[in-house]
Amino acid sequence: MMWAMGTRSDARRTGGLGPAPDPEPYRVTSEFYDLLHRRGYRRWARRELAGLAGQARHGVVEIGAGTGVVTEVLAEAAAVPVHAVEPSRPMRAVLLSRWAASPPMRRRVRVWPTPFEQLRLGASADLVVCVNLVNSLSPADRDRLWAAARDMLRPGGVVVLDRQGPAPTRPRVLSTVSVGEVCYAVSVSVAPLPDSTRQRWTFRYTVSEARETVREEVESFDLWPVEESDVGTGLAEAGFSAQPGSAGLLVFRR
Repeated sequence: MMWAMGTRSDARRTGGLGPAPDPEPYRVTSEFYDLLHRRGYRRWARRELAGLAGQARHGVVEIGAGTGVVTEVLAEAAAVPVHAVEPSRPMRAVLLSRWAASPPMRRRVRVWPTPFEQLRLGASADLVVCVNLVNSLSPADRDRLWAAARDMLRPGGVVVLDRQGPAPTRPRVLSTVSVGEVCYAVSVSVAPLPDSTRQRWTFRYTVSEARETVREEVESFDLWPVEESDVGTGLAEAGFSAQPGSAGLLVFRR
């Protein structure tokens, strides 16, 4: 669901950038993601996406479904099949556990373990959802995403993307959750990669008890920041037209 490359906390460090990315992403993040992010993302998805999912008449595709927080909201709101695309095994394991425990998801959701480029659904959807995805893709992969979304959508269907705010300029705490006497927290720091347009986002997960840190894990992701105007240009070149969105959502129609 979010960002591109991951690393374990014992990975090789690269200067002041934090750990270098690992070839298999989310091995750290998947453990903490729902605990620290589910409430906020579920609230956001119900506000921004539930209405659109409820209007779908043919199908919904979520590309980069992650642990399924947004997927569950789509399944609760939609009356049509929901296709959840998540190639990361660690994130998909959590997604499938959520699927097993959710009657709406069991009724409507099919989970696809393949990258979106390999998906062959035909024009079977009238809504494609991409949350926390675009910045994890290279410019060439973004173009492939726009083409894939066009091929999945029926005429008049829409692709929606969450708005990406500015990168934090200093380390920032994103979420804290207390479970009994144990406190879980996640913070993020961002640094530009030398000789590159990419940024390295490093997430630090801490587990503390009585204000003492008892465990710490770190995971980094290399992202390609992109302006909304460039997203609009790429989608226009792929045959989409911009539609009125919201404070949290960009909308483009096929």
